[in-house]
Amino acid sequence: MRTKRSSLTKDQIKALEAVGMIWEAWDFQWEKNSLACKDYYVRYGNLSVPVDYTTTDGLRIGSWLRRQRQIKYGIVAGSNLTEEQIRRLDAIGMDWRNYPETRFEIGMSAAERYYNANGNLNVTTTYKDETGYALGKWLDRQRKKFADGALTEEQIDRLTALGMIWTKEDPWETKYRLAESYSNEHGNLNVPASYVVDGVWLNKWLNEQKQAFNGKRKNKQLTPERIERLKKIGMCFDDSVGSAWEENCREAEDYFKKHGDLRIPADYIGSNGKKISAWLLRQRRLYKEGRLNDKQIRRLSSIGMIWQIEDTWEVGFSHAKDYYSKNGNLNVPKSYRCDDGFSLGCWLNNQRANLKNTDKYRKITSEQRKRLDEIGMSWSPADDKWNVGFEHAKEYLEMLQGRKVSYSYISPDGYKTGEWLRSQIKYQKARGLSIKKKQRLESIGIEFYDSRRKTPQIQGEEAAQIN
Repeated sequence: MRTKRSSLTKDQIKALEAVGMIWEAWDFQWEKNSLACKDYYVRYGNLSVPVDYTTTDGLRIGSWLRRQRQIKYGIVAGSNLTEEQIRRLDAIGMDWRNYPETRFEIGMSAAERYYNANGNLNVTTTYKDETGYALGKWLDRQRKKFADGALTEEQIDRLTALGMIWTKEDPWETKYRLAESYSNEHGNLNVPASYVVDGVWLNKWLNEQKQAFNGKRKNKQLTPERIERLKKIGMCFDDSVGSAWEENCREAEDYFKKHGDLRIPADYIGSNGKKISAWLLRQRRLYKEGRLNDKQIRRLSSIGMIWQIEDTWEVGFSHAKDYYSKNGNLNVPKSYRCDDGFSLGCWLNNQRANLKNTDKYRKITSEQRKRLDEIGMSWSPADDKWNVGFEHAKEYLEMLQGRKVSYSYISPDGYKTGEWLRSQIKYQKARGLSIKKKQRLESIGIEFYDSRRKTPQIQGEEAAQIN
């Protein structure tokens, strides 16, 4: 049982408080929540906590922070905040405005985190980030506000700088792109029922397309153009497995008769509109699992089927090495394909993801990483892009030697250096820059927010203020 302070001497009270004694239950709960908020700040770099956010310990720090604002301004009854408590919350980025005023900043913070990690804002309406924040719905609301003229110019500029797409793509197109990406990566559309990407249950969506094609969904039907596009990425609409197998086998046989082998390019489309290479890949897997009958094995063997193929990682590395020898880098977009149809851009993106993969069968080895490093592998294209802007800014500021900076400045090689500088200042104002990036920018003369001036500027003479 906690001893009452009235029964203790002043020296005893002082000694207990020196070792962290908390006298009131309210103070104890405040300490728990404030420490959880500090952990959130350390992890995400801000205190823009969604109001419904709950920690793994069950603390609803989003609603707790809202209550601290209300207590400070006397909106609700409660013990007054001490100067020390206010100071501690200020130190981790507390925004004392009421929640309705901070909703945009909370959403913007989540958008910037996603952009910094992925380089775009291409998320579905159902997407939620790692904190549980419904980023997809928030972006959808901003599009509606934009259409209604309810966003400020500053808000529009900040979202546009992150690649905001103001006219939302047709949901069917969004899900088709996810299916196409899966097909490019795996060579088929055999999507597991539990597979979810960007909030989309892809297997369920593909099944809906098949049901619509077969007339089993009222008021839903596929256009001929969509049917053709789905076929091109390996969609099989025929529910009869036997007839589908025979159809694909005949396509493979026709290819063998024309070319003398079954080394079919990944993007080769048969006369039935399907990717035969993806189908052959599935037959090899079924063969390995013992799920092909003797007749099927003999039939495929007679037309040159190779049941054991080379290491797929080595195939990808061979394409990457060949590209590097010709171009001196591995700067390829995710959609890039080699002349033989190999999806090099997708393969390189998978290596970046597998660098941190905890699955021992997918995680790349230290030897594989070393080999990729030797041919110019970029493990973080977003950071590389930032470094390009930084080098241009550094060169520009050295050239100015304290003279006035122009946001419209374009470097001799065509890089929009002035525009890049302005974007960094905007990101910092929205707490979007990492500590490391902020320090690097300060090291070349950029001074961020100053409470006395409230104007970002270049360090040095007064004439050096950013206009």
